[in-house]
Amino acid sequence: MKHRRIIASTIMTVTALVVFSAWMPRGSAPSATAQAEQINAAREDDKSSSVNLAQTAPLQDGLKSQPKPECLESRATGGDASGGKKPVSREDILEAEQRLAELGYWTGPIDGVMDEVSRQALVAFQKVEGRKRTGLLTAEELQALRTASRPVPIYTGFEHIEVDLSRQVLFVVDKNSTVTKALAISSGAGNSYVSEGKKCRAITPVGEFSVYNKIAGYRRAPLGLIYYPSYFSGGFAIHGSASVPAYPASHGCVRVPMFAARQLSEMTPIGTIVIVHDDKPLTLRESIPAA
Repeated sequence: MKHRRIIASTIMTVTALVVFSAWMPRGSAPSATAQAEQINAAREDDKSSSVNLAQTAPLQDGLKSQPKPECLESRATGGDASGGKKPVSREDILEAEQRLAELGYWTGPIDGVMDEVSRQALVAFQKVEGRKRTGLLTAEELQALRTASRPVPIYTGFEHIEVDLSRQVLFVVDKNSTVTKALAISSGAGNSYVSEGKKCRAITPVGEFSVYNKIAGYRRAPLGLIYYPSYFSGGFAIHGSASVPAYPASHGCVRVPMFAARQLSEMTPIGTIVIVHDDKPLTLRESIPAA
């Protein structure tokens, strides 16, 4: 088939040259050598075209030209979905969950399933340790967990809630200055917004406060539905939210994951001290020592 195409192309080229030379004025017709060169060039062009078509044919097929889909198995197991690293195993997830619980992070059942509770615990760990806030368990994150220490509060010697705006975490601190629970939060985004006709700024207040009011269950607030709010300053509260990203995104309240909201509310009765800081020293009451 290939030779037939070359012969046909050659015949067409020769025919064209004969016709061209028939109407050209005398003395301007190409020499026999020139004609031979043109014929050889035509043959080479035909060969080149045949090779190019064979090479590009697969790319014209949409299915063949598409890259292989990225493996998503590692997302389901908590591993790295970048394709360049080995996914973690169920045993790795069990170890990570156990280690997070030992360090005081708010975890669910130690069952080898990287669910939302385990993911938020990992995000809290990544925030405390200054790591990239991915919520994705990898071999590197597991190794970091193995060598990590329990978080340490800034203020010690008394029971309190410590909200660290710079790292976006909340610590439940007991009378022995131990962080019994560490939880990922999302605080004020810093943008402007309008509520009930008033222009406001989404900033979480910094300072020493105490829980003065609590609501069990849901409350429909002016800015939306909140869950088990514990108010510590005016309309600002620590409350459950369905949206707790790894960065500041609230209107000023301290958002916590829904799964922790009820238990956290039960752990913080009215009168509980709440210290909100942004990694800068605060002047507290004399009865409250700082580390």
